[in-house]
Order: sequence, then C-alpha cells, then structure tokens
Amino acid sequence: LAKIVPKPNGNTALYRTIVAGYKYMKQTYKPDMMNSILLLTDGMNDEGSPGAGPTLKATLATLAKLSDPQRPIQVIMIGFGKGVDPKELNAIAGVTQGGAYVAYTPQQVQDIFLQAISKRICAPKCSN
Repeated sequence: LAKIVPKPNGNTALYRTIVAGYKYMKQTYKPDMMNSILLLTDGMNDEGSPGAGPTLKATLATLAKLSDPQRPIQVIMIGFGKGVDPKELNAIAGVTQGGAYVAYTPQQVQDIFLQAISKRICAPKCSN
C-alpha cells in the first residue's frame, strides 16, 4: 500500500479490471482457500473514450456467466472519495456475493477494511 500512488487525472478501467481479476482467480482457484478479490478504487469506470471498455451491464452479465456457486470468488471493493458510485459497486458485489464499501476519510479505511475482511469469513452465505 505504501507504494500506491494516486493518478488524479488518470483513467480507470474499473469494469475491465474486475473481469480480468475474476478470470484470473477462476483459473487459479484454490478449493482449500477463501478465493476473493480486494479492489481499491476511486469508484468510477473511466477508460477515456466512450466504448473503450465494457459497460456495467456487460460486466454484470460476464460475472454472472463466470460465477460458479461451487467455486465462489467474492469481489470486495473499497471505494475512496466523493466520486464513488455505491450503486455500481453494490451491483458488482451482489453478483459475486462480495461487498462494496465507501471511505470518505482516511480514518474510515481501517473500519471498512475489517468489514471487508469479515465478508470473507462467511462466504459464500453472507448476509448484507
């Protein structure tokens, strides 16, 4: 985390990144482990030009198609800042039985991180 440097004007391929991460986890699935993706994000899908990447609808459809209840992979996302769209993050989390959290201040990060990690313990039968 100490090496993460924010790109204030950079594009974020949020949907493309989630799908790529999910595919990777599916290929490297370990049945004796909790398989999950922890994604830290500004919460906005912004690949630059329109049509450059998948839409939210396409991302949700892809995740639904890839998901396997016998081999669950949770997507747990922590969005930082005021630009986060919790509806989008919650939609993605819902398809993967994961979780979506928003931190508006640095002080909230620790509590949210603990909530996100606890989501792994109850998988795949978590309640929100």
